[in-house]
Amino acid sequence: MLAQLALLQLTVVIVFLAILQPQEEATDQAKPTVLIVLATSLDVQPGQRLTVIVPEAQGPTVAQAFTVAGVFATHTEIDQLLAIGELQQVAEVAGMPGRVKGFRVQIDDQFNARQLGYQLLEELPFGYGFRDWFQTHGNLYRAIQLSRNMVGLLIFMIIAIAAFNVISMLMMSVMDKRKDIAILQTLGFARADILRLFLTQGALIGLFGIALGVLVGVLGCLWVADLVTWMESLFGFNFLNTEVYPIDYIPVDMRWSDVLMVAVAAVILNLLATLYPALRASRVVPAEELRYE
Repeated sequence: MLAQLALLQLTVVIVFLAILQPQEEATDQAKPTVLIVLATSLDVQPGQRLTVIVPEAQGPTVAQAFTVAGVFATHTEIDQLLAIGELQQVAEVAGMPGRVKGFRVQIDDQFNARQLGYQLLEELPFGYGFRDWFQTHGNLYRAIQLSRNMVGLLIFMIIAIAAFNVISMLMMSVMDKRKDIAILQTLGFARADILRLFLTQGALIGLFGIALGVLVGVLGCLWVADLVTWMESLFGFNFLNTEVYPIDYIPVDMRWSDVLMVAVAAVILNLLATLYPALRASRVVPAEELRYE
């Protein structure tokens, strides 16, 4: 069925981008569909007629009435300017009956698109060309990569701040418990025992916080899309609009490798953060702390 459909995208001002079947020739099998955002902006519903105007640089302007068969949504920016119809009717409206301007190829490895394009050109006669997603959305991809790097840096800074809080808390504990530490040493605790005691305390605090953070983060990734959809239906407006953003939903791609990397980094920073307070605690001199007791 998809092989019998064609996509026509027009960027001329005041052109209603619709690939529709003429009303007198429409059938239940061949009726076209319109993207829901476009249908809303044109205030049309399935079964209503819509006039499509296709200006031509050379030759007369084509104006034709069509019947809308249905509406759908891709939740991307093409919802603003795309409709889908039967290949033959699309070709007639575009002024090239029986022909197409090109084919769209979908591949498994998107990063192999350019190499595959050059391979196809080697098999085709002279005069053909290709356009891959690097050319159409390359800037967006680089912006997303930059955003990912910035988010990674922000997460590392947040973990570093949390580790500093662990240092502060343990240092306050050491200052408050200096006499208790001295008493433990007089009872036979070695400096290594005091060191292990505070390292264990800091490690338990850090592991509890890391486990809680991972749990909340994973649940947030799993539920954030549904939560945003519920809030949009509750308040009656969209947080993201395809008139401004490329998509109108919050995509979530949770990768366990990223979760593991963040958790391991947090554990390492937490252990480093507990080392200095534990060393300070192990160097407490019992004679000085208990001199006036």
